Amino acid sequence: MSNKIKKYPYLKFNFNLMTMFLVFSTTLLTLFATILIITYSRFNDYKTLIYDITDNSIPKIIKTTNIYAHVKEFIYLNEKMRTSTTDIQRRITYQQIIYKILLINKFEIKVFNNKELEEKFSALKKEFKIINKIVQDEIIIRNKIKDKIQHIYTLDSYFIKQNLYPKLQTEFLEIINLTIQAHEEDVLDKLIDIKTKLNKKFNLLEENKKYHKYKEYLDEYKLNVLGKNGLIPLKLQELHLKDKSLQIESFVRNLIQKFVDKIEELSIEENNKLLKQSKENSNQLQIQMRYVAIIIFTGLIFLILFIYYIRQKIIKRLIALSENIQLRFQGSREEIIDNGHDEISSIVKNVNFFASKVQEQNEKLKELSLTDGLTKIANRRLFDIKFENELNMIKRYNHESAILMIDVDNFKLYNDNYGHSKGDECLKKLSEVLKSVVKREIDLVARYGGEEFICILSNTGEQKAKNIATSILKALADTNITHEYNGDFSFVTLSIGITMITRDDIKLGHSNIEKADEALYEAKRQGKNRYICYRDLETD
Repeated sequence: MSNKIKKYPYLKFNFNLMTMFLVFSTTLLTLFATILIITYSRFNDYKTLIYDITDNSIPKIIKTTNIYAHVKEFIYLNEKMRTSTTDIQRRITYQQIIYKILLINKFEIKVFNNKELEEKFSALKKEFKIINKIVQDEIIIRNKIKDKIQHIYTLDSYFIKQNLYPKLQTEFLEIINLTIQAHEEDVLDKLIDIKTKLNKKFNLLEENKKYHKYKEYLDEYKLNVLGKNGLIPLKLQELHLKDKSLQIESFVRNLIQKFVDKIEELSIEENNKLLKQSKENSNQLQIQMRYVAIIIFTGLIFLILFIYYIRQKIIKRLIALSENIQLRFQGSREEIIDNGHDEISSIVKNVNFFASKVQEQNEKLKELSLTDGLTKIANRRLFDIKFENELNMIKRYNHESAILMIDVDNFKLYNDNYGHSKGDECLKKLSEVLKSVVKREIDLVARYGGEEFICILSNTGEQKAKNIATSILKALADTNITHEYNGDFSFVTLSIGITMITRDDIKLGHSNIEKADEALYEAKRQGKNRYICYRDLETD
């Protein structure tokens, strides 16, 4: 019995140790499993978030950027189509609009899943068709007016050559004058008033006793001016169409702006959603890390070391990645740096790749907005920026600069006889000639509009500006671009107007460009293929 009494405490002691071991083992495994579950859960959440960013959000932002750029061009193309003077120009512009619409469809506008946006885009396409038809009708009417006015001028010449009676001649000259006014009038009310005056004048003319002698020609004149298909009805149709096109253009411009605003709104919502999601994940990570810390400090040193390893190798990188992603979306250009060789590193590389693509797209858009699409030199917008900067430099350093206004001589004849594609090639060659002469980085060569170019020669005196103008003319002559319809010359030539800008001229602003323009037209008047300096005009 004593043996049993001796063994009982021992057995009880082993049982307590075993229980403690089991409890400790269970606790350790529970802590370890908890840590693994929390870590794995956070990693999967962030992996899902990052893949969602790289597979959905960033491509969506890129598509938004592309759609936004193309839609912004609609404003320019809409104005260009409305102001088309020829049917070829209208068709080309409309084809450009159709191409932009196809591009927007390519970028999947339905990705926004926004019915209002799709309806606006559908309405926009319909309005472009309407304004295209109106402009087409307007060009047809304008051509009819052109033919009609030519016929009227023929009749004018006939009557003027006749030895009319003084009173009859006076009355007919008044009718001719009113007809000219009607042809040049762009205000509907004034045109109607002219029509009334013409009716009265014709009535007075018919009351003249000498009218019957010229009745056949005068009746024909009246028919061509006031008849059903006469100048006045055609002009009224033109003005009605012009008013209608202006109204639709205004509506389309507002519709485009609303479309752009909606895209911006959706883009901002997407960015905010992404930032919010990243922030929430970051906050949740910080909260759960506190739980992990509590569990670690109540466990074993081994568990502490294990969690420390997890924190250093995975969680900290995820936090840094989350914060860096937020910084990238807030405008930072610094790449996210990760020296690992795992999934997180791959995600970092993908984020850097797509972020650089977005940045590259933005830089390309900025470059395109400052470059002429045909000649690849600076456009009017960049010239205006450079011109303002140059005025500030003149004011600051009190130096003298020159403006060269350049125009291709008889370029319309070149286009009419060689075709617009040859005309485009000619403009490209001219831009290369200008760049080959004006080489300094502080200077600028820009396309000012159509066949007009303009140069800013910074810190350049009058004589040097004239030398550069001479070099441009010589370089173009050496290029020898054939132009058989250029008057006295058999090759393409330029006329150049030069104006000098000093500190005293800064207050004139863009009026300095007008001086260069005056000098340019004086060069045209004196025979073309030359330069004229505005100061020389002032001296004369």
